[in-house]
Amino acid sequence: MQNRMITEPNKECIASVAMYRQMVDKGLDIYDILSQFIKFIIHEKKLKGFTVQEINQNLKEIFNYSVPEAAVKEAIKKINFIELAKDHYRLVSDIDYDNDFLINKERLEKEADDIFNNIVEFIETKNSKLLNDSEKLKVFGELFDFLIKNEHKNKEYTKLISLWVLQNTDNTHIQNTLNMIKEGILVTCAFEYTPNELKEKNWNTPLTLYYDVENLFSLEGLNGEPYNSLSNDLYNLILDCNKKNNKPLIHLMYFSTVKQEVESFYNAAFEILRRGKKTFQNRTAMANILSGCEYPSDAQERKVRFFKRLGYKGFKEFDVSEYKEEDYQYNIIDNKTIEKLKSQFPKYSEEDLYRIQAVLNKINYLRKDNNSSFYKCGHFFVTETGAMLNIALHSDVLRPDMVPLATNIEYLTERIWSKVNSSFGSNKPKTVNAVVMAQLILSSQVNIVIREKYEELQKRYKEEQIDEEEANEILTSLKEARNKSQQISSTNVENIVEFLDISIDDEICKRKVLLEKLQETEKKLSTIEDEKIKSDEQNRLEQLEDSENKNRYLDMKQKIQKRFLPLVVLFIILLGITNLITRFIDNSFIKLLLDILNNISFAGCIISGSIMIIKLRLLEKMKSKDW
Repeated sequence: MQNRMITEPNKECIASVAMYRQMVDKGLDIYDILSQFIKFIIHEKKLKGFTVQEINQNLKEIFNYSVPEAAVKEAIKKINFIELAKDHYRLVSDIDYDNDFLINKERLEKEADDIFNNIVEFIETKNSKLLNDSEKLKVFGELFDFLIKNEHKNKEYTKLISLWVLQNTDNTHIQNTLNMIKEGILVTCAFEYTPNELKEKNWNTPLTLYYDVENLFSLEGLNGEPYNSLSNDLYNLILDCNKKNNKPLIHLMYFSTVKQEVESFYNAAFEILRRGKKTFQNRTAMANILSGCEYPSDAQERKVRFFKRLGYKGFKEFDVSEYKEEDYQYNIIDNKTIEKLKSQFPKYSEEDLYRIQAVLNKINYLRKDNNSSFYKCGHFFVTETGAMLNIALHSDVLRPDMVPLATNIEYLTERIWSKVNSSFGSNKPKTVNAVVMAQLILSSQVNIVIREKYEELQKRYKEEQIDEEEANEILTSLKEARNKSQQISSTNVENIVEFLDISIDDEICKRKVLLEKLQETEKKLSTIEDEKIKSDEQNRLEQLEDSENKNRYLDMKQKIQKRFLPLVVLFIILLGITNLITRFIDNSFIKLLLDILNNISFAGCIISGSIMIIKLRLLEKMKSKDW
């Protein structure tokens, strides 16, 4: 949602927003801060006299601000060297000017310029080409939208800016600078209140917020973490405002038509479960509703719990059908306007336009045309739907100086926070956190791309341009992206941006390459496994052969020993017996016979022992060879 104070991109504007934030830390209130900017204008322009309109013109020319006249008048009261003479202000003494203002201005402008140059260099590296001046101007415009306007549109460089922010999550200096700029928006929002409204730091006027379908889903966490985080910010801020007043002044409601849409959503989940086949869901909320459901009754139970939780949080249903004839005078969109919008927004269906007409006319009726003050208008339709927001801001609907009839979570959070908070403590809304907003932008873009790719996938599958296997591969990719989009961080943001950039054909090609690599890897692993099996088998065979050879060796050794060892023993015994008998025999003939027998025994012992040793040595040699 565009901040109404800021118009076209301007580097001085970015730096000055950061200066607003920095001055709050010094204990200055918003009119003290604005007075510093007015002093700077008087000093730079060497003004001796001026009107409020002239100061406003200079604020717009130098800092790109359109500040309400009431705020300028209140700030001028803070300047002691100025006095009012009718409708004209004049200097009554020398300018009391603080040079620190200029020093801080130049420093913050350099830091903003450094961030811009870093982003340009990052984009050039990613795209592998240098940007020309026109492209750099476009990058700066989108950076301006990201920092100042909180715009989530799917622009050319927004995703790369978000990628750069998330990849620098751990860079304290960059994050502090980015958040200093974004937090400055909270200060500038305060100028939309009159001085009297801003002095009271409690919210003490009635306000009713009517939530759209997606905002109800986000509050219940069905649209993922970034949306849930922002929704809880606003909800907790509302609780805090009501607590301070000891009574509910900010009320939460949903139209009966919105309730019917939610019920239709859960009924669709019931039908999906009844059919027994959970098909791919291109909407995150439906995927989260179906997650964990086994039976159709589970979807119905979740619907009941959904509305019960809303009731616990203070939501009530508002019947939009109660419309009397005299209420038609507050219709802000008639049939002529619808016809004009049809030609300007051809992508919006007639059904969508008539739904938007009914909602915005109802809000204007509830306001009774009281549209000039955010603090007093009393009613807002809260939505994130692009069609509703675009038409709510259309020049035929949003008249000059009017407050939009429909707005988003960020717009409401920033303005309510700026009313009830005077310092930046730990309760700063996440809308001014650069990382959170980068997550939100990428999550939103992923959801858009998922829907587009799914519709294209269905069309191409029906026309048989792709087969079932390729379709399933794409569905797997879409599921992975949907899951990642709910928890975007510096670790998975590269994959997220890659998903945004590649087409279905690229997805198919990428999957085929991955499949081929997987198959190649599996083949290599299979080859390695086969080789390992062969190696193991060879080792087993070798071990078996070694065991057989060992057994063979022992067997042959045993045979040799069995054959010759008894002979050696026999000859030794015979030798011993002959020597013993010879000692006791005197007969020469018998002694001769004994000597012959003795020699034979000795020779037999030597020969049989030698043969045994030779055979054993030969056997040992054979063992060491490959037998």
